[in-house]
Amino acid sequence: MAGSTQFKRAEFVRLQFQLRFTELIVVDLATLLRIRRSLRAAANYCFMGDNLSTCNRFGRLFSPELSCDPVAQRQFQKSSPAFVFHFDYGQVATYQRGDLMTLNVIVWGGNLEIIKDLTQVIEALGKAGLRHDAGRFEVVEIYAEDSACQPQKIWSRGESFNALMVPVRDGDWWLNSCALECDHIQLRFLMPSRLIVKQRPMFYPTFKLIFPFILRRVTSMLYAHCCLDLDVDAQALLAMAGSVETQKNDLKWNDWRELQGVDRNLALGGVEGSIDLYGSALIDLVPYLYLGSLMNLGKNAAYGAGRYRVVPYEFKG
Repeated sequence: MAGSTQFKRAEFVRLQFQLRFTELIVVDLATLLRIRRSLRAAANYCFMGDNLSTCNRFGRLFSPELSCDPVAQRQFQKSSPAFVFHFDYGQVATYQRGDLMTLNVIVWGGNLEIIKDLTQVIEALGKAGLRHDAGRFEVVEIYAEDSACQPQKIWSRGESFNALMVPVRDGDWWLNSCALECDHIQLRFLMPSRLIVKQRPMFYPTFKLIFPFILRRVTSMLYAHCCLDLDVDAQALLAMAGSVETQKNDLKWNDWRELQGVDRNLALGGVEGSIDLYGSALIDLVPYLYLGSLMNLGKNAAYGAGRYRVVPYEFKG
């Protein structure tokens, strides 16, 4: 798999929005992972009257249309947004007026119109607040990662979003910068991942149970946003995943929010922590694991949940 060019059309744009808060806000994990509702409300404001247009910008951004191909409808997940928010615990903090925060977003497919719409929505979100009761901000600058993995400034406050020009990365080039020939890795879940099987969350996932979610997430996102139908022998890859050894599994459930119910409160959470993996089969699976790390995993993945990182194992001693 390493050295393959089948991911060349897996194009994406990696963005960094520099936000400057104009009022106090205490950002906790729930503030970050509940950004979906606030974003959609901001988009409704931005695209007001858009239903008269030939292009449904709200739908294009948040609810991409399903493929008309019945085979593809069975094979791939329902289309997820092209964007993926990447949060981390370092953003959980108290921000005073004037403090800066970086909002990291990946947009799959490199569609410039989607990127412009998203930047407009994030700017509108700043006027309403990161949370409904606090956290108004200004977008100060926007950076995009180039092919050398270096951030390049593409916009400054006061400029028109219509002038945006962004460097587009391709998955094959990006994968060449990753440790692909590796048979010993760690998957490190940085944000809670909620994986659902038969309408129930997995509280104690193993790699054999996790990998099908990663494979389907990757193939579905690339099909929906990059027009890339990977030539994948799914059964063979799943069998390889079953042969991978787990040296250590420290994945644990974290309840990060409590929903208020009529009779009782309902905890909402996901799996965090790490799992150490070993086996020659990983060499064929690693490209999907790396690409999946740019897409997040599980419920609410587009909005920051389920972020994970692939860490090549380093021998010590």
